[in-house]
Amino acid sequence: MDISKLMSLEAVREMFAESGAGGVKEDTRLLLESMEEVRFRPGQDIVTCGRPGDDGMYILLEGTAQVLDGGGRQINTPLERGSIIGEMALLRGEPRGATVRAVTAAACARLTKDQFERAAEINRKLYGALLDLAYRRTTSLVQEQARLRSELEIAARIQNGLLRRDFTDTERLMGLRIAALMEPAKEVGGDFYDVFQISEKKCCFVIADVSGKGVPAALFMAMAKIHIKNYGMLDMSLEELAFRVNNQLCRDNPEEMFVTAFIGVLDGDTGMLTFVNAGHNRPYIAFRGEAFVRLPCHSDLVFGLWEDRKYTEECLNLRQVESLYFYTDGVTEAENRAEEQFGDNGLKASLNRVKDRGNPGSVVGSLFQDLKQFADGADQSDDITMLNVWTGGISGVSGGDALEKTVPARMEYMEELIRDVDRYMTDRGCTGIPGKIEIALEEIFTNIASYAYGKEAGELSLNCLVERGTGNLLLRFKDRGKPFNPLAREDPDLTLALEERPVGGLGIYMVKQFVDEADYEYRDGFNILTLRKRIAPQT
Repeated sequence: MDISKLMSLEAVREMFAESGAGGVKEDTRLLLESMEEVRFRPGQDIVTCGRPGDDGMYILLEGTAQVLDGGGRQINTPLERGSIIGEMALLRGEPRGATVRAVTAAACARLTKDQFERAAEINRKLYGALLDLAYRRTTSLVQEQARLRSELEIAARIQNGLLRRDFTDTERLMGLRIAALMEPAKEVGGDFYDVFQISEKKCCFVIADVSGKGVPAALFMAMAKIHIKNYGMLDMSLEELAFRVNNQLCRDNPEEMFVTAFIGVLDGDTGMLTFVNAGHNRPYIAFRGEAFVRLPCHSDLVFGLWEDRKYTEECLNLRQVESLYFYTDGVTEAENRAEEQFGDNGLKASLNRVKDRGNPGSVVGSLFQDLKQFADGADQSDDITMLNVWTGGISGVSGGDALEKTVPARMEYMEELIRDVDRYMTDRGCTGIPGKIEIALEEIFTNIASYAYGKEAGELSLNCLVERGTGNLLLRFKDRGKPFNPLAREDPDLTLALEERPVGGLGIYMVKQFVDEADYEYRDGFNILTLRKRIAPQT
């Protein structure tokens, strides 16, 4: 082949030049002229990982190529004109350690192992030149990988900063508990979630999955997240929001990337969740005291493919829902060593094994541990993202202007329950919660939290109703603990000295004295205690 074409490349001159003027010996000139020009189609392997290296070394004359590891993942920056490929095959007889694949149509000059060994017998300096070339290329590769690793670490920190971790304000304003997790398959990923307030009593939940992985997906993810939040803060209908977000992502999208998304807006005053589903996995919901099931809902087209698409807005009343679980397909498509997927059945079973639904952090953490155990060390192939919202604290009107609230049966949640009852009664024209009723509420909560479930996790539900016109206050407590009627206990004999009285019983005795009526029943697996008290609401 034309030697001048080869000697115009710096790497060739460094390896084969014999003088400062760049001249070559006759035997080296003959070697270069004997090299064969080989052409490759886009997507065709120039060298293949694991294959013998007898075909020798290649010098890229035209086009670009990429370096892939044995799993098909890119491990280097693209190779361009002048790059030397597979030079170590000239020195050792081991199989190829990586694949080099043409990205565009490519032309290479090929030097076979036999050609090189014949030339090196005449000119022994070729071995030294080749070793020097390999050393410099290895050093350069290490430096380049260190630079890329540093940039990816910075990108990962930036992306991590875009994901909200503290949901305290939303939890306080909306009566929710929220936990989320995002575990990218690479340093940065294309999944994302978001939770943000639109107004004091309205918030938005988002979970989404961008096509692809790595830096391109992360950049497209940032664009999608910004568009969704910007339009969401305008408090427009979700049909309009989805229409606008889709059109924005369709524009200036030369890579034709797309994003699946589930977007929901919760109105804390009504308990209604309005949502659109742009081709995303349907979330799981759990009604109070029931198992998790997938939400039956419509699925529209993903964002970013076709402009001017219309999206369907749907609604769900969360009054009787205690938990929402949103996720991306990295959860259900997680694989183990046998290449079996975790699947929808695995996810549903794992969700329903979680006992403390009132603690979203426990739900998310338990799910992630189940995924890791299932994978059994297999590589993570996709980003894993999940968002869990406990909705049992949503307060407001329902079923005759009642407050309905479910909390974990643990003492740290008692103040929250009392605070919500106090706010509810104030909103209904009362001067807050009466002192004796607060004591009664504390006593019943303490009994359930301390004894109903033993060492197991459980929940307590309260229905509080101020009946308009009658001035009656109704408090109904429900739990799934062991059957126990606190009203059946014999009242303590208050005439006895304190040290002579049997332990226990005084608290429930006070409750009965503070209310006008107290009833107990065990029905459908629930302990149900109902208290009634005549109060004087302000009108």
